[in-house]
Amino acid sequence: QDLNIPVNLSKPIEQRRSVIISKMRGSGKVSASMLKNVAQAYERGSIEVTVQPDAYKVTIHFRDTLGIPPNLSDLKSAIEEIKPAHMTVDYALRYLTIAEVEGMTFDEIAATTQDRLLGGGA
Repeated sequence: QDLNIPVNLSKPIEQRRSVIISKMRGSGKVSASMLKNVAQAYERGSIEVTVQPDAYKVTIHFRDTLGIPPNLSDLKSAIEEIKPAHMTVDYALRYLTIAEVEGMTFDEIAATTQDRLLGGGA
């Protein structure tokens, strides 16, 4: 209520907490480290944020998470709220490549969902 965040009971408690944490982290001058800090509130894996000021572009790269992160829409909303209006944001997702799959055992492949594979159903 203090942060003016609407309650969405249809989302899991961890995703709702991520929204609150990112809102608290997203105040002040916008920088790559601030954007990374906000993104880290939604993602437990490694995130890299690069800013290309000449191209007016920010890229948020998910290094550890395979496929689409479960709370990506909330992250996009939070970043959109704090970034300068003239900047665009690209989200670089990570998938298993053919080389990585070739090194897996049959049991590992069988346990891997298609959304984690490069070109998988997203």
